[in-house]
Amino acid sequence: MSLWLVWAMIWTVLADPGSEIALVLDNSCSMVVSTTSSLDGATFPPNDPERAAVLGALVVEGLTRGTNDKLTVLGFGSGPGAPPQVVRSAAEIRALPYVSGTYFSPSLREAAATLSRSSQDTRLLMFFTDGIPEDVPNPNDARSLAGLDANPELDSVVIGLYGSDEIRDSAKAYLTPLVRHPDDLTLLSNPADVVPAFTRGYARALGSKPLSFTLDGGDSKTIEVGRWVTEVMVVVASSRPGPAFTASLSGPQGGVSPKATGDNGCPQSIVLSNAPNVCSDPRRHYAVFRAAHDPNRPATYTLSLAQSDDEAQVGVILRYDLIAALDLPPKTEVGATVPVRARLLFQGRTFDDAEFFTSDGFAVQLKVEGAEIPLTHVGGGEFTGSWAPSQPGLGQPTIAQVVFSNQWLEKRAQRGTLVDGFLDLTLRPSPNPLELGAWQAERGEVKRCGVLDLTASQNADRVAILCEGLNAPAGVTVSCQPVAGSEATLKDGQKGQPQRYEVCVTSAKCCGDASGQGAAVRLVGAHPHYASGAVTVPLGFQVKAAGFIRCWWVELAVGLGVLTIAFVLLGLLRPHKFDPALIVRVASKEADLRRVPSLVIEEQPGGKRGFYRNARLCIDGEGNMIRNPRKAVLVLEAGPGGSTVFRSSGALEVKDRRTARFEALSAEALSQGHMSGVIYRAGGLFIKFG
Repeated sequence: MSLWLVWAMIWTVLADPGSEIALVLDNSCSMVVSTTSSLDGATFPPNDPERAAVLGALVVEGLTRGTNDKLTVLGFGSGPGAPPQVVRSAAEIRALPYVSGTYFSPSLREAAATLSRSSQDTRLLMFFTDGIPEDVPNPNDARSLAGLDANPELDSVVIGLYGSDEIRDSAKAYLTPLVRHPDDLTLLSNPADVVPAFTRGYARALGSKPLSFTLDGGDSKTIEVGRWVTEVMVVVASSRPGPAFTASLSGPQGGVSPKATGDNGCPQSIVLSNAPNVCSDPRRHYAVFRAAHDPNRPATYTLSLAQSDDEAQVGVILRYDLIAALDLPPKTEVGATVPVRARLLFQGRTFDDAEFFTSDGFAVQLKVEGAEIPLTHVGGGEFTGSWAPSQPGLGQPTIAQVVFSNQWLEKRAQRGTLVDGFLDLTLRPSPNPLELGAWQAERGEVKRCGVLDLTASQNADRVAILCEGLNAPAGVTVSCQPVAGSEATLKDGQKGQPQRYEVCVTSAKCCGDASGQGAAVRLVGAHPHYASGAVTVPLGFQVKAAGFIRCWWVELAVGLGVLTIAFVLLGLLRPHKFDPALIVRVASKEADLRRVPSLVIEEQPGGKRGFYRNARLCIDGEGNMIRNPRKAVLVLEAGPGGSTVFRSSGALEVKDRRTARFEALSAEALSQGHMSGVIYRAGGLFIKFG
């Protein structure tokens, strides 16, 4: 036997005080015989002719057998006020006789007494019924009968089996008060679901979240078990009456022997005349396995079902020695801030595993007064938060429940605290009024802040405070937030409410003149009860308008820069240029045009485009290429797409090729620019473009 297994056994015996379970089992005749409604004469079939409830109780007995968990099964008495029938062993559960009425009161009272006397670590009331009580006239009386109000540590799970929607709806009013939380009430219509429901109930007593599935005959299924699991429990139950099955479970230590096996048959002594076959074959069978597991090593278990024509319902409970703990002060007041501290305990020590707390959807919530408050991990395995009671308990404890959960685990702990009336609250903020000075608005937001101190107030360290801005002028916002780290330290060492609040006035971009006249912050207790004690702190400040230049100088500078860049780019890129291949010949005689060198126009003075100037060719009266168009007898300017236009010419003529005579150019021809290969004459110069 390995060392960890020896330690697991020692820990189970010495450190685990176990659970006390009081199981109230409905053994009324309506479970196995038809009933007739007293209102309309309607006949209802039996809700549990297969004795699934007895099978569920046997499963719980098998799970608790040989452990520190204690199980007491209480059947209804034989008549009104008769004491309940108390049984504990599997044989006694099978032989529990049926009674003619549905009597909740004696069984609930005895269950409450059993649980209140117990010294076990966890105390759970399990209640199974298929009817409506005949001895509880007021549905809310069931809660006090079960001791839920008197014992805040008591937990409960209720299972109802109803084939009729009408009866189910009526019974719900009586069953709902028996649970503290809605998810602890399970209403079923199929007897096959009873065993998984009982398994979930036992898992609740252990604080573990169960798994459930069905398994066909001849099949097997693996069960993955992770770290921190100290025990693996498997329940196998046939889905319907039939022959006995053979199930086997194997794990890292080999085969696991069943803890309990059997069926839900009963002795002939309890057979009813109108249900003569209730104790006859076939019956539903079950097997329970429990195996200690090394919490430091994940492992795989395999469940196998021998070949058969039937299927089985399977419930798996992965037990963790993780125990939830919740700390609350025993007494508080409405509106006060109640510090909450919660932990998980592993084998008696605070459990601290950062990876565990950040994986598998792990979350911690406090459920109280119908609200769910998330708790935050502050290190060292501690989760903290705060809660402000909204109403007094009127002498009854207010129950708070912490729930640690992830995808495969659910641990709960609950505590009760007495909530008295409201604390007296007197707010004395300082300074009052609050001066924030004067400033000039800018092109961006400008914030000025001051701090209000509440240390001179009465109970402001214990009552949650709201702070809000009032009457802010146009263009200005007022905010008020608690200063981080200013929380008061209460007498018990717990953190209280913030004692300093930062008030900030923010002037919007380019806002106009604004005055603090009428602006203020309002401090008041968070609960509506404290509305009459609100305190208003006037704010003093003066904002001077930014002015147009101060406000918009960046935009103006950017706009001017954009215009400048556009101006420069247009000046450089918009002017037209000559075709780089365009040439010109200039001579004093027409015959010399063939001998004079050709000049590339783009290479001549002014031949390239300039800043906001088209490229141009200027020829003076001597035939020289010059820059100044005023001294030229001919100016040819570049146009779009390689075109040209004559801008200036004294008397420009063109030679007609047909007549060989020179004729003056019309204004239209001047605007159309040069023609290659044509001879022009300007004064005493002859010009030819090519």
